[in-house]
Amino acid sequence: MMEVWGKFVVCVSLIAVAGPSLSRYGDVIAQKTGLSRGWIGLLLLATATSLPELFTGVSAVGQIIRETYTASPLFDVVFVAVSLKGLHAVAALIDRRKAAQFAVA
Repeated sequence: MMEVWGKFVVCVSLIAVAGPSLSRYGDVIAQKTGLSRGWIGLLLLATATSLPELFTGVSAVGQIIRETYTASPLFDVVFVAVSLKGLHAVAALIDRRKAAQFAVA
């Protein structure tokens, strides 16, 4: 439990340091490029703060694709194997009935 709180404190500290720095560097970029602070805030800061959600979404899509392409063929193989086993059992039952039909008493 303390490990989780330790990670939380580290993340909060990084955000507390990075947030004002990001804002200051945005102002510097605005002055050097001649763009307004609003445009820099809209383009750069909004993009930088949205990156975690972007990476989370991309990794989720990758996981869904991996699960789809690994689980679906696996399901197909299991389904075919179970079906073949069932067909084999039915064929064996039919063979036994035919053999009993022609058995000499």
